[in-house]
Amino acid sequence: MAPRPAAVVAAALAALCADVRTAALPAAVDYRLEPRPLQRHSRPVEWRDINILHLTDVHSFVAGNRHEGVDADYGDLVSFISHMRARAQERGVELFVVNTGDLVDGTGMSDATPIAGEFLTPILRMVPYDALTIGNHELYEDSTVDNLRKPGGLLEHFGERCVTSNQFYRFSSSLGSAGGSNSALPEEQMEPLSVRHAVLRGRNGGGGDLLAFGFLFNFGSFSPNSFVQWVEEVPNTHVCFYQPFRHKN
Repeated sequence: MAPRPAAVVAAALAALCADVRTAALPAAVDYRLEPRPLQRHSRPVEWRDINILHLTDVHSFVAGNRHEGVDADYGDLVSFISHMRARAQERGVELFVVNTGDLVDGTGMSDATPIAGEFLTPILRMVPYDALTIGNHELYEDSTVDNLRKPGGLLEHFGERCVTSNQFYRFSSSLGSAGGSNSALPEEQMEPLSVRHAVLRGRNGGGGDLLAFGFLFNFGSFSPNSFVQWVEEVPNTHVCFYQPFRHKN
């Protein structure tokens, strides 16, 4: 009896996949066919009076990234933060959890939605950051910026824990498209996306407080409704930059 068409197709696909897997492909393509073995790294935590747990450039991989050999998801992250804070409290030291941006882009959780990061917001809101800032990937599209600013968005949820020292929202898009000048704009044409600085208060009496700024590098490809000022210009154009240095508390 002749093989069924489905069986023929399955056999052909299997042969094709075998050929692809044994072909001499560039390493960057080859490892995407098969996830890398999971990486298991461990070493004792060296606790200090002040300790910082830092995340950056997660790029919507909230379910882990098996292609890079990393399987921890945001559920693991929240659990890890809880355990680490308990350990810090036992030792009487401080632990601050920060994220330095690039939350969106990278997976279908961000890229397959009409607005980058729209479906990520409820997940990101569940992570108890002490401070976070906005990366360049949050500023490429008007819709992404508006999603950050909308009621219930990340900026409203994290409030003064979200620190944007040189990232602004522009009231008018008439000043040019992305990639415009990074020179200072009139104050009436823009406002900071969030607070310019924050004081992170210690919980356990271990080492005091931290003064936090959230600068983005001199990024020029921002969306029409956003603006990134050159880092070196901020102290010279915004008097409020010096305020936290003039107050002891």
